[in-house]
Amino acid sequence: MFKNKIWLFIILFVVPVSFMYLLAKGKTNTNYLQYYGKTEALAKVTPIKDFEFMTLDSTLFTKENVKGKTLVVSTLIPSCPTVCPVLFKQIKFLVYDKIANKKDLKDVVFISHLLDTTGIIPDLKSFVSEQDLDPEKWVFVTGKENPIYDIDLPFDTITGKSDNLLHSEVPGDVTIGGKTYYKFILLIDKYQKVRGMYLGDKTNQIERIRTDINALFIEYKDAERAKSEAK
Repeated sequence: MFKNKIWLFIILFVVPVSFMYLLAKGKTNTNYLQYYGKTEALAKVTPIKDFEFMTLDSTLFTKENVKGKTLVVSTLIPSCPTVCPVLFKQIKFLVYDKIANKKDLKDVVFISHLLDTTGIIPDLKSFVSEQDLDPEKWVFVTGKENPIYDIDLPFDTITGKSDNLLHSEVPGDVTIGGKTYYKFILLIDKYQKVRGMYLGDKTNQIERIRTDINALFIEYKDAERAKSEAK
């Protein structure tokens, strides 16, 4: 009788639990972030374009400076009186301040491309120094254009064409210059692929950046574990 109970326990509990464990161990995580580009398949093999910026200290800043880093890229226009100051504060309070001191997220670098900075660089340097920002983790750069946003978008069945984020414009939008990409924040993985696009004037989308960064680091760990198991 006692032996029958043991076998019943094994059949009803141990076997199913073991089976579920094996399924879970071999299961591929399908909740990874998507890739952004003309098609996802193309985006998976297409890194961001090379770029050359200047920092506020007149130092050259390129892709080599952020090799192996996860990037949060934004555009700020200091002369913009409304949208841009709010955008900076949103990114700082909702994303940067939440992860800046987390050791497991230490390889995240924020890049803010500054436009229309004529004659105000000294003021900007003072402003940045007052924000309690780690200069290694948040870099403010200048440059005529931002090649990071040179991303081909999916084919639009309405317009009958494929657009490019860097060159597309918002008709009638004069608040921040009319360029579509000014409003977007990008999340770039450590392999320099675009993994997130967020509207900077939508608080809920900015909040999602933090969640997506965590998802990326889970993906990195999964990849490292798979690589280690394959050896």
